[in-house]
Amino acid sequence: MAGSILELKEWTANQGGITASKGLLLPRVSLKSRVQLTPLYGGEDNGDGTWTDDSTPQDKVSAAGMMVYNMNSDAIELYKEGVYVWSGESWKSIGNDASNYTIDCSNVKVKGLYENRKVLDDTHYIEVEIAVSSGGRYKIETGVLNGISFRGEGVLPMGTHTVRLAGSGTVSIKKTI
Repeated sequence: MAGSILELKEWTANQGGITASKGLLLPRVSLKSRVQLTPLYGGEDNGDGTWTDDSTPQDKVSAAGMMVYNMNSDAIELYKEGVYVWSGESWKSIGNDASNYTIDCSNVKVKGLYENRKVLDDTHYIEVEIAVSSGGRYKIETGVLNGISFRGEGVLPMGTHTVRLAGSGTVSIKKTI
C-alpha cells in the first residue's frame, strides 16, 4: 500500500477489501507508570508501589510511537487493560480510557446568581458527587435549558469525588402572564 512501510496480509484483497483471517497480536506488558517506559527499558520496584525508570531522555524520544497491550489495571495510575502508545512523554490510551462512574443527583449544588438575559461566568457552576468504580476519563454535559448548560471533564481515580460542571450560555427565561 502506498505510503505504508508495513502491510500485514495473508492474501490479496477480495471484493470486500478483506486481506486476512487473523489479527495482529501486540506485545503484552504490565505498564508501571504513565510517564515511564518501565518495564520496557528496565526499572525496579521501589517497594512502595513506585518504580525506577532506567530510560534516558533520548530513549523516551526514540520510543515515540511504540504500541503495547497493557495487562496492568492499576486504578492509582488510571490504567486499564488495553492498547497504549508512547507519545515521547507518556503512555496514551487508545480508546479505552473512559472511567466507570455513577452520579448522585440527589445532592447537586447550584452556585451563582442566575438572572434573565445575563451571560454566565466562572461564578456559575454546579457541583455533583460521583462514585468512580474504575478510574479514567469522565465527561459530563447537561442539555440546554433556558439558554444555559453545564459541562465538565477530566481524569479521576477510583473513589468518591465532587466534580464542578462549568455553566455557559445566556439565561433566557420566557415569562407567561
